[in-house]
Amino acid sequence: MSVRIWYQVAMTNQTKKPTIVIFFNDWEISPHGSNAGGGEIATFAVARAFAALGYQVIAAGNIPEGDTEKDGIQYINFGADYGLARVAGRLEGLDSYYLFAATLAHPFVVFGHDKRCRVKILINHSPSACFNGMRAETMMELVDYVVFVSQAQSERARIMPGIDDGKIRVVRNAFQDDTYSYAGPERRNWKRLVYAGRIEPAKGIHVLLEAYKKLTEKVSDLELRVFGDESFWPQIADQRGFLEKTISGLKFYGRVPQNRIAAEFQEAGVLVFPSISFESAGLSIIDSQASGCPAVAFPVGGVPEYLLDGQCGRLVQEISSEALYEALLELLENPAELERMSNNGATIGRQYTWRNAAEKLLELAREVDRLSEEDSHNDLHPVLKRSLNPSRVGYDSLLTDLEKIAQGRVLSDPAIEKLLESMPECAGPYLWKGLRREHSGDSKSARELYELALERSDPRDWQPLIRLILLSIEQGDLSQTSVLYLEDFLARFPAFPLNSQLSEVLSIAKGGSDSLSH
Repeated sequence: MSVRIWYQVAMTNQTKKPTIVIFFNDWEISPHGSNAGGGEIATFAVARAFAALGYQVIAAGNIPEGDTEKDGIQYINFGADYGLARVAGRLEGLDSYYLFAATLAHPFVVFGHDKRCRVKILINHSPSACFNGMRAETMMELVDYVVFVSQAQSERARIMPGIDDGKIRVVRNAFQDDTYSYAGPERRNWKRLVYAGRIEPAKGIHVLLEAYKKLTEKVSDLELRVFGDESFWPQIADQRGFLEKTISGLKFYGRVPQNRIAAEFQEAGVLVFPSISFESAGLSIIDSQASGCPAVAFPVGGVPEYLLDGQCGRLVQEISSEALYEALLELLENPAELERMSNNGATIGRQYTWRNAAEKLLELAREVDRLSEEDSHNDLHPVLKRSLNPSRVGYDSLLTDLEKIAQGRVLSDPAIEKLLESMPECAGPYLWKGLRREHSGDSKSARELYELALERSDPRDWQPLIRLILLSIEQGDLSQTSVLYLEDFLARFPAFPLNSQLSEVLSIAKGGSDSLSH
């Protein structure tokens, strides 16, 4: 490999991101089809957002269609038996990874002790704080953070015995801006109501049907389109035909892909979210408001944190079919109010995307990563600690520290060798050994060690690069590689105290001279 190609590879390696490995819970999922639960849909969405941010993403779930790839994400099927161990072989080629899991903490039991696993974050979409069969104390030992998707959900957790409050964070769910586009009031049928969610008693579909049946007696040409998996409430599935025949304008569509729901939100007048039990969030509320479709719901769990009451929808304070009927009737008789809510969706309803949520999760991950690195360096000499965190130390102070390391005043050569063994992926020991070799006059070995340090260094770490530049200047080397080093350094570290001199050197190099001997 030529020096220039090596340098380009090294610069790419500097910014190489850890892989993100994200586990779904044990429900069946389909990357290419429709999915039943909000937790699964949210996990798909955040995985896509991670990929859009430039991360390699591996997602593992119960995928009946088998391993597949979609939207740049590698999907691994762990099977109906939640066979997490079979995923391990697929992770063998990874250098390091951040581990996220949805609702169930079991992936951290299998992978949490892997040295390549740098971060462990559980994202709980369940109304329960510990919907994973484990004691709270056990779950807290396994993870770095437990992320809840609403304040209401997190407050449920905080009162549980064994919960470590310091490990609880809230990162809100978001809307899928690549799927749910905004449509204004002009094309809407205000007399079309939509339900999108699982068909089960806790979701209140029976409450909606009671309110809707009464509404049809007051409002002509009314429609109710119901989208969702009916397998959770077989009695409703059995009565489907009878209900459609006896209730005017009612139609069940079953489980459909997200793009079909998105199309409905473009034209419907109101989304009704009639859940009567605790809800962590309510994804259909978020997506409908962002689409310009006003939402109506009961204030259960985290719903009030998501439904923009009076702006993009209406909260019905009393949980009953009669209260729901009255709220819907009032809106249906006031299309101007519905139009106002729909218009608000274009701005207020579209402020928080899954990219925003993914960035917040990554902030948590990087915080864990940084603190773990600092903890691993607690027994190091303060000079070495400063060298490992150069962005927090002034240039002059750190240059003085490097001189102390070069002179052997901080640690011995055998101590550096031990650090190389214990920190093989860290730039620091290679830099320090290079300083010792340069001090002893072995410039060739020093250069090789600085190059190894550069390959492993963070983009904010200027130390290996400046040592290579200064060594090149000392040896009168103005090769193309040295020019690349200089240009990169001056661009990334404009406040470095020797930059005026380095700029002069760069001018000489670009002037065609191949040495500094003159």
